[in-house]
Amino acid sequence: MNSTANSGLQTVVRGEGYLLAHLFFVVPVIVLQVQYIMSVIRRRRLKKQFRAVIRNNDRSPANPDGISDKSD
Repeated sequence: MNSTANSGLQTVVRGEGYLLAHLFFVVPVIVLQVQYIMSVIRRRRLKKQFRAVIRNNDRSPANPDGISDKSD
């Protein structure tokens, strides 16, 4: 056995199964993860905007003190 075959960088030849696995499994999983992360970011931003709208509605010109007349 040639000892120099295991030293240094080796070129790995992969078949079409490797490419198909990435095309149909790895890439879609990454896309789904990115979509989930973006939805979490969007949800947090919308929550902040919604809270700001509610806060501004409570402090409308008709109610400058921000005291709500709604009883819980």
